[in-house]
Amino acid sequence: MKTLKKVKKRAIKFPGKIEYTGSEPSRKGNIYLTRFAEGSVDIDHKHVAANEINALIKEGATCWISLDSISDSNNLQELGKVLGVHHLFVSDMANADHQPKLHISEKYIFLTLKGLHFNGNGVETEHLSLILGKGFVVSISEREKRFFEEFRTTYLGETSLWNSTPDFLFSLLIDFVVTGYFAPISKVEEEMEEAEINLLHYASDVFSAKMLDIRKNLLIARKVVVSLRDELSPIQKSTTQLLSAQAGLQIENVIDHLNHLIQSIESYREINSGLVELSYAQTSNRMNETITTLTIISTIFIPLTFVVGVYGMNFRYMPELEQKWGYPAILIFMLVAGVGMYLLMKKRGFLKK
Repeated sequence: MKTLKKVKKRAIKFPGKIEYTGSEPSRKGNIYLTRFAEGSVDIDHKHVAANEINALIKEGATCWISLDSISDSNNLQELGKVLGVHHLFVSDMANADHQPKLHISEKYIFLTLKGLHFNGNGVETEHLSLILGKGFVVSISEREKRFFEEFRTTYLGETSLWNSTPDFLFSLLIDFVVTGYFAPISKVEEEMEEAEINLLHYASDVFSAKMLDIRKNLLIARKVVVSLRDELSPIQKSTTQLLSAQAGLQIENVIDHLNHLIQSIESYREINSGLVELSYAQTSNRMNETITTLTIISTIFIPLTFVVGVYGMNFRYMPELEQKWGYPAILIFMLVAGVGMYLLMKKRGFLKK
């Protein structure tokens, strides 16, 4: 029902309206600008207003503009106006449910993609957007201090980054997000391996629930990875002047990473299905063993029940009942019959573990 409500809500939204659809609390975002020029960082993570950006973009330099909130509609709208981004793409930036999307125009390249993170309970996604233009790269994230902020703290000290062109920075940001896919997917793999090791110790319902959670996480990861791979593929055939050959090779390498992840996810899904089938088989085997045990017990007691039934009838003339040794004889016969049936079952192999 939650998914249906989201679809209904998006269906009646006016096209181009900036409306945050994620689960994070709405908050005001901050715009930061970092500029690389002549092999150095001459502006480092400076807090700026949207209307100041054009004055800071200069020829021969690379401006990295970052916004740390997609729920701040005012900043998104102002940023879109300043950089000349179409209002439909600005709307996509705020739509946390939007799947990866690529648009290539003469003035800019727009890309929405998803970040993956393992939060302890499962895989969660974060809506991200990137814009590549002449002299600038814009990164927009759903949460503070995640993904792009990690990229800045990790790579800002690399001198090779200071000489990078906007298109190469654009490709590095995509590569950083995709590289982040490996950790949560590996975590899901570890959970599956742990479940496989403890398969015999889990109750069937607990194991099935765990496998269902793992399958759901794999589906989330697969949807993100496959969608991004399909969106990035046209870049390889694109003739846009915004991307150099070096950046194109970097993106081609990213696509290779995505293909590798897709193969891994598919293999994990097959293992997951195999473990579920194995769990069902074990449950069925346990049930068969229980039924076999009950059947053997019932079979052993069939002749004993017959004897008890015969001598339990209330006929007046039953000569055996008048015999002095009748009762002990019947008990001995029942004991011999029970032991005999047990030995017969054991000989036939029905009592083997």
